Amino acid sequence: MIVIALGPERPIDPEVDDLGRRRVGYSPSMSEAAVYEANHGTWKLGPRAVDEQYALLTFEGTVVQAIEIDRVERVAETVPGREGSSRSVIHGKVLQPGGRVYDAYVDQPSPVPPGRNPVRYYDEP
Repeated sequence: MIVIALGPERPIDPEVDDLGRRRVGYSPSMSEAAVYEANHGTWKLGPRAVDEQYALLTFEGTVVQAIEIDRVERVAETVPGREGSSRSVIHGKVLQPGGRVYDAYVDQPSPVPPGRNPVRYYDEP
């Protein structure tokens, strides 16, 4: 499981961002779709990421979103003009209440302690 710690919502320059986004981060006022769009990329992910089934997005130590991963793509291979990027994008489905992963993790403390790197991995028991 990939666990990504988000910072507060902030504007970014779409001309510089690999995905052309105008904002990243988290705010409680954001819709589920907005949280996903702002944060499903771009991350420095290790080789392990392609084998993971789920990603959790956390904010201030609490899981705010769970994603079932369809695929992980390198920005350099998918975004024209970004061939030099070493970052990746997580594509998937935002999970909803009633599912095992959502119910176990969303609105609960992060399963990993905070660290210097916002991307961590968690071996689900």
